Amino acid sequence: PWQKYSNLDYLNRAHAANALLNKRLMPKSEREPLYVNPTGWHNKRISDGWLYNRCHLIGYQLTGQNN
Repeated sequence: PWQKYSNLDYLNRAHAANALLNKRLMPKSEREPLYVNPTGWHNKRISDGWLYNRCHLIGYQLTGQNN
């Protein structure tokens, strides 16, 4: 299994991500809080939690890559 992420561009935006997924990449511990605010992202908290749901180039549940 492997995972590869491209470098951020000059505006700090993410680009391509590729992976050969395998159970060995899956996280084995509880997820830590997110601390990166992607370029152009606006967080909004409401009474039920967060209004927006962030996405990842490759989901945390598949590789354990948190931010």
